[in-house]
Amino acid sequence: MEENINHGVIEQEPQGFDWIAGAETGIAFIERMPAANWEKFLSDPELQKSSKTDFMDCVTQSFLNELEAQFNWMAFVGAFTAEQIHWLTRQGYLIGGKFNFSKRFTAKMSGTTIQGNSAQNVGNSARHDGLLPESDWPVTADMSWAEHYAEIPQALKDKAKKILEIVEIAYEFVYIKGALGCQEAIKKHIKQAPLQILAPVCSPWNTTEIIKSCGKAAAEHATTIYKFEDLKVFNDFDHYNPVLKRLDWDYYIPYVVKGVVSIKKEAVIPTKLLHEFTTTLKYGQNAPEITLLQDALKLDGDMSLKVPSTGYYGNITAQAVMGFQRKHNVADEAEIVALQGRQVGPKTRAKLNDLFNK
Repeated sequence: MEENINHGVIEQEPQGFDWIAGAETGIAFIERMPAANWEKFLSDPELQKSSKTDFMDCVTQSFLNELEAQFNWMAFVGAFTAEQIHWLTRQGYLIGGKFNFSKRFTAKMSGTTIQGNSAQNVGNSARHDGLLPESDWPVTADMSWAEHYAEIPQALKDKAKKILEIVEIAYEFVYIKGALGCQEAIKKHIKQAPLQILAPVCSPWNTTEIIKSCGKAAAEHATTIYKFEDLKVFNDFDHYNPVLKRLDWDYYIPYVVKGVVSIKKEAVIPTKLLHEFTTTLKYGQNAPEITLLQDALKLDGDMSLKVPSTGYYGNITAQAVMGFQRKHNVADEAEIVALQGRQVGPKTRAKLNDLFNK
């Protein structure tokens, strides 16, 4: 990493609509991690560059790393219902026990430029545009800038907003340059969530040794503080190797932003699959679209949530299809009895699409 250029931060002072801890804010302080250590809930490392270019999306990377750690923690403590976990898994948000959101999606939706982005733009995009699974809009090792920031299909934009039916995302500034007590603010607020910092890059940056402040004052790079050590060291999650860094207690940090995820009290399982059924499905088949069929049958109440969506069209799926066809009158009784739910034809597909893809 070259250390004499900006790597993606556009400084923007808090505006009237921005929440500030200790002032006007809609975020109640709740101590969720008394040990001040989110390490076990961190997402897998992702770099902000390819072999061709730097994507200048450190503000997006660091904010979503905050959110992913909280989603992982909420899943670990059982904050989500079994139905919500099932939906999040089937939609691709939760893979191998960890959440992973598309940084490429949020970087584009929040308006990242070659100069980078502001904390407010990224935070507001997550709040209003939602989050997309990494697998739906991934980054490749040799991706160009134009490919990375290509226009996103509307279907993916629609899908990303569905997660906001389950959770609410908010952010507040917990420290602004010129105020007193940056270190104490971090020490306190990290007990609620990992913290995004916008700070200078001091040399040597590519090291596992403790990085000391160097006299720079401008915010150049955004990373995530995930742990406070008793030795007065801040553990930092970066998007350049080595990804796990350590900052000295008095490292100069102009801005600290806390993104907070909470489950909505009125949260429900989203009722749309954003998938159009187009082919006839039959008993005995094994296919990805049958997995989506099984998800639809669960949303409709015809198939037990305890039954895994395996993609195999067997007896349990056939019984559920027959129940669906009877409930929605998509076939006469003689036809239903004759087929015993062993086929999803044009009329059944049309009803599935009407219910779950509009």
